[in-house]
Amino acid sequence: MASENTNGNGNTVPEVAIDAPAPAEATSSESAAAKLQKLHEAHAHAATVEEVVDEEDLLHPGSKSAIATGQATPIIDGPVSSGSKKVHQPFDINSAELFPELGSGGPGKGKGKGSGPAAPPTWGAKMNGSSVVASSVAPPAQQAPRTTLPLMSNDVNEMMSIDLSDQIPRNQWKRPLGDLINEIKKTTGARIDASTAGSGMITFITKGKPDAVLKAKALLRQAICRKTQAKHMIPVSTRKHIIGPKGATIQGITSRTGCRVQIPQVEETEGVDDPFAEEEPMVEISLEGDVDAIRMALQEINQIVGQKTSHVNVKLPFTTFPGQYFPFLAGPHNARISELEEGKDLKIRIPIYHTSESSKEFSEPPVPIILSGERSAVQEARAILEKRAQKIRDDFQSISINIPKPQHRFLVGDKGKTIGDILSESGCSVVVPPAHIQYDSVLVIGPRDQIGNGVTTVMNKANSMSFDSLDIARAHAIALSSDVARQRQHARDLARYFRKIKEIQRLENELEVQISIPKTDVLYDPNTGVVFEIIGKLAESVKKAKMGVINIVNAHPPSRLSYVDIDPLLHRHIIGAKGRNLQKIKDDHGVEVLFADEDDQDSEVVLVYGGTTGTEVAPQPQTAAEALETVKELLLKIASDQADLKSKVLNIPAKYHAKVVGSKGTTLNAFTGGSEATVKVTVGAPRLKPGQPALSPAAAAAADDTITIRGPSAEVERVAKEITNFVEQTKHDEVLNSYTISFDFPQKFQKNLVGKGGSNISKYREELGVQIDLEKDTVTIKGVKVNVEEAKKRIVKLGKKLEDETTATVIVAPEYHRTIIGQGGKFVKRLEEKYSVRIQFPKVGQESSSDLTSDAGASTPQRSQAPNEIVLKGPSKGVKDAKDEITELIKYEQDHGHSVAITIPARVLPHIIGAGGKVINQIRDDSGAKIDLPPQGSTEAEMVEVKIKGTKDQIAKAKAAILASSKEVENQVVKMLSVDKKFHRALIGPGGQILHGIVVKCGGPSDKSAQARMVRFPHHDVTDSNIKVEGTVDVVDKIIKEFEAIIAAEKDKVTIVVDIPTDKHRKLIGREGSVRKEIERTFSVTLDIPRQRQDGGEAPTGVKISGSNENVEQAKEHILKLTKDQDATNVTVPKHLHHTLSDGGSLARTFRNRYNVDIGFSGELPPRPKGQQGRKRAADSVPLITDEPSENATNYSWEVVDNTAASDDGGEVTWALRGATEDIAKAAAELKKLVDEEGGKTTTGYLFLPDPSKYRYVVGPGGSQVNAIRKETGCKITIPKEQSDEAIVIKGSKDGVEKAKEIIVGLVHGGNGGGKGGKGGRSNGD
Repeated sequence: MASENTNGNGNTVPEVAIDAPAPAEATSSESAAAKLQKLHEAHAHAATVEEVVDEEDLLHPGSKSAIATGQATPIIDGPVSSGSKKVHQPFDINSAELFPELGSGGPGKGKGKGSGPAAPPTWGAKMNGSSVVASSVAPPAQQAPRTTLPLMSNDVNEMMSIDLSDQIPRNQWKRPLGDLINEIKKTTGARIDASTAGSGMITFITKGKPDAVLKAKALLRQAICRKTQAKHMIPVSTRKHIIGPKGATIQGITSRTGCRVQIPQVEETEGVDDPFAEEEPMVEISLEGDVDAIRMALQEINQIVGQKTSHVNVKLPFTTFPGQYFPFLAGPHNARISELEEGKDLKIRIPIYHTSESSKEFSEPPVPIILSGERSAVQEARAILEKRAQKIRDDFQSISINIPKPQHRFLVGDKGKTIGDILSESGCSVVVPPAHIQYDSVLVIGPRDQIGNGVTTVMNKANSMSFDSLDIARAHAIALSSDVARQRQHARDLARYFRKIKEIQRLENELEVQISIPKTDVLYDPNTGVVFEIIGKLAESVKKAKMGVINIVNAHPPSRLSYVDIDPLLHRHIIGAKGRNLQKIKDDHGVEVLFADEDDQDSEVVLVYGGTTGTEVAPQPQTAAEALETVKELLLKIASDQADLKSKVLNIPAKYHAKVVGSKGTTLNAFTGGSEATVKVTVGAPRLKPGQPALSPAAAAAADDTITIRGPSAEVERVAKEITNFVEQTKHDEVLNSYTISFDFPQKFQKNLVGKGGSNISKYREELGVQIDLEKDTVTIKGVKVNVEEAKKRIVKLGKKLEDETTATVIVAPEYHRTIIGQGGKFVKRLEEKYSVRIQFPKVGQESSSDLTSDAGASTPQRSQAPNEIVLKGPSKGVKDAKDEITELIKYEQDHGHSVAITIPARVLPHIIGAGGKVINQIRDDSGAKIDLPPQGSTEAEMVEVKIKGTKDQIAKAKAAILASSKEVENQVVKMLSVDKKFHRALIGPGGQILHGIVVKCGGPSDKSAQARMVRFPHHDVTDSNIKVEGTVDVVDKIIKEFEAIIAAEKDKVTIVVDIPTDKHRKLIGREGSVRKEIERTFSVTLDIPRQRQDGGEAPTGVKISGSNENVEQAKEHILKLTKDQDATNVTVPKHLHHTLSDGGSLARTFRNRYNVDIGFSGELPPRPKGQQGRKRAADSVPLITDEPSENATNYSWEVVDNTAASDDGGEVTWALRGATEDIAKAAAELKKLVDEEGGKTTTGYLFLPDPSKYRYVVGPGGSQVNAIRKETGCKITIPKEQSDEAIVIKGSKDGVEKAKEIIVGLVHGGNGGGKGGKGGRSNGD
């Protein structure tokens, strides 16, 4: 593709910019080279020392519309000239101050925003070389679009050329070109001009809004361009990022580029098996569209890949980093990890190492050290860790000491916290045996000179926690006739039951302790007890937790458990769908059903009566027995209904067992139904139960060739038939897959057949299901006949293709090599993909050829390669076409090279560049020329030189634009206005609104960023008070005049202080400042209300009002009226009732919300009484384990106190009520009523219950029970939290107190005690 203009002689002159040397005067005539130049123009020139990146670094190389439409922002990032001797500070090229844009005139103001150039992929040649073109993919065939942005206009101008080879044949077009253009112009609103060259290439010039231009170009390509396909390799880990959330990213790529991208599914099992491998697997994606769409889509995909693969993950080997070094490498509480990670893109994961199977040889940890992050940071961290590991190895020592096994957990702590404390305090660490190894010895490890401190610290930590244990197998001995086996079985099943209902967890949460229930294997060990271990920081909490466990065990005597035998195959019928049957049994009968959890063949089912749901009354033994018997009969009936069971044994050789089972049991699940299976299948000899005699050798050998099926008769027969048929089919397939064929294949091509990492040969094997073996010049294929023959066909075809390969040499001057290679090798890779060739460049100095070629071109030529030789290798036709394209490209480069240098003042350079390089890039886009600028600060001369390269017309346009921009700088003025900082806020306004309005009013820009550059205020931290105004003379003068008017108005403001009592300040503020805001808005003033002091001292009373004199006076009058004093009334209250009524300020808040009345007190206030619940249970008053919990029912204590003595002391407190007259009257009446009610409560009773957990019977659901008692007795009742040693407090008349006590005791005993039932939940008291 090429874009063309005409010179003065009428000849066509392609518009290009090249870097290669050229004659001073180029004679241009139309040539076939013009076509090749247009393929590469966007990337043809080499990098220079300018500080602005080239076009190929933009979002889509060759598509300048990316800048004009806001999809990319050029980035200035060039090196300082090596010839400069002076070292300068780097410039912030995004600074609007260093690189300002002019207010008018000059080049257009591009509005492009977005990300910079895409980061190149980090896996380098491997990935780039793996891209394979499925069909002939043409190069980026269109001329880099030219964008012209007129001053203060959003319209763009873009040129696009489509080569004849990339067009659909004209006889296949749906409509003529003229009709097509008219339809697109009508659809998009863009203006389109077209011209056709003699070569058949069509050039379009599209003008209009950016969105319209983009849409028009897409529609033109869609209608005219030929569709093609390409393949591309990406790392598996980047697949999800390219797809994006719900496909948003890949859909966006398709929408922007018009290229369809297909990404295959990746199996979860794919990946690297070696845990220490760093190389990532790849996946191939497919792209479909026109060549330009594919190129732009690949650019976006590579940008995502580059961003997501800049990080690496490294696993450090155990040989260098053994587990016992982990604590010292991490440091106390990972302190050393934090030091290494600080300020870096690095994450270090060092597992906690605290267990070892042996006290002599340290066990290997399950997970290694993992480093992840930016590659250089990971490498640096690894080197530091290796150095530390070597130092630890040279000074490492371990010593074994004995510490009781239960205390080992104190040495580790929660998530290894205690290990970190030990390391911090002593410089040593500790290693303990695993939980299943009952050894007392632990290892203290660390430096030799600190090992003594380590032993002392470890011993102290081991003794830092309180510990107790309780063997519940000793409970209920009388009920079980002291039968030790039955006692242990009962305790085992209780432990399983407690674990299921979470009763123990409730105690742990309330008392902040840890209670350990024995694991399953220990519970079923007949030689051990059922020991609960209790650990806590406080001995008192451990003691209470132990008593709580005793109470729970006490409440579950043997009479509440029952047993029944049911075949394990029928258990699923008892459970029901999603456990519905078990839940219904529990809801209806209060019985929990437990199945054996150590053996899926155990038929014993345990029934535990826990009480009917929602009932809090202690259950009676008769009730439990009836419920258990009912459930037992129900389970037996269910089992009887499903009891049609049988067993069948199939004689199947053991070699087929693995196929019957399948991967992870998938095949067997297909036969049985998986999770819904009603049969049990045992493959091979059945597992022997404890005590069952072993099989004889002959019987064992015979049993190995069997498969046993047990279940319902019909289902057993079905499964047996399917397994038998499957085995027969497997035998048949073995015979069918025995077809083998061998044929010759040149050994020199076998590496191509295998492919990189075996990828090619693996593809044949996986797609066709065949076995392929290579030996010298022979290939052997085994499998199903039709598949074997297809595999042979493909391999023979590959051999013929390789035989056609040839080698050719192109003589090209070294200065043009970079032109052919392109930035990052992208042009040479495009040639390789298009023609299926490999291109080898000569090595130059220290430069590696791997940077210049793809993986496919890794072969070394037979003879040494001269500096001016380029070697091409591949199919004969592809080599010839690639050679012709390279030759014509170089010829075109040599024919089109013009340059000129102009001198401009150095002070103008920042304005020509613009913020972020926006202005200079706009000039490049408009002219099409390549412009080299000197680095900022590289010289102190007044004049600097700017080099322009390109065609004569391009150079003229660029030169005119630069000189016009330089001239515009002369019209700029800068004025400073000294303004007191107290007026700056008034000039800026809330959110900058005032400043924005002033600048726009005076003829300045409306864009806020441009306004910020025009008017600059000093930072609040500096003492400078000058305001800088920059722009054209008339605008600057107008802005300063507006500022001066506002300052004059601000100086006329007055401020007065009004004395308002502090207790009335809240009336001026209102809820969330609503009153204050309303006053400020109504009177156009500002209020300053003093804040309340944090230390409780008295705050200032003065309220400041600022504004105009008239507004201030009106606001003052309104404030005084708003804070006028209110009426007050006094009510006397007996001293002994003062604190009871005030209730810690609760009554005052109630009166304020209900009546809008405030309460104050005067006179001598009585001392606050001690809490009524200060009376606690005696320390030795704890219940014992008994066979009948009801025996403890009468062990309560009752104490009555007469309150009349307090009322005889006399004395009163005056309560002052303030507010509106009508509101005060209502509040006073309510207060007097409360005094009368409270005065009638003459007696207080203190009731201690033997088991505080029974308090919930008194409370009832949502407090309903205790509220009913209060209503019935007229008493105030306060109930403490469960597990508390405090008493239930009852206050009221003497008869009412006694009656309430009787009701509560009756509820706890299981009766109603005159109350209204004992149902309900647990409450935290009143």
